[in-house]
Amino acid sequence: MHNGNMSNAIKQARFDVLVEQSKLTDGDLATALGVNQSTVSRLRNGGIAKIDRHIDKLEQHLRIGVNVGVVSDERLVEELVSLSRRLPHLRDALMGMYALMRLSA
Repeated sequence: MHNGNMSNAIKQARFDVLVEQSKLTDGDLATALGVNQSTVSRLRNGGIAKIDRHIDKLEQHLRIGVNVGVVSDERLVEELVSLSRRLPHLRDALMGMYALMRLSA
């Protein structure tokens, strides 16, 4: 996969995970992001390639990343698992790491 495409896929997966965790309705999500509901629909369906600022706004709304560097191990694992459900390459990498950890234990 092309680096730009992987980056976009990761960003889209990150956005999807944040939306899922937020439990916001589309209307509430639109309000939090300062966009209309058609933009929310395009964001959810991958129709907007440059979603960085929307991710930042959603993280700020959810107060994620406010204390950069202060992420619990549990939160990090939860996020990786959520992302791996949407990104097969990440899932494969995590499974490989897990297998290596079991072998070295």
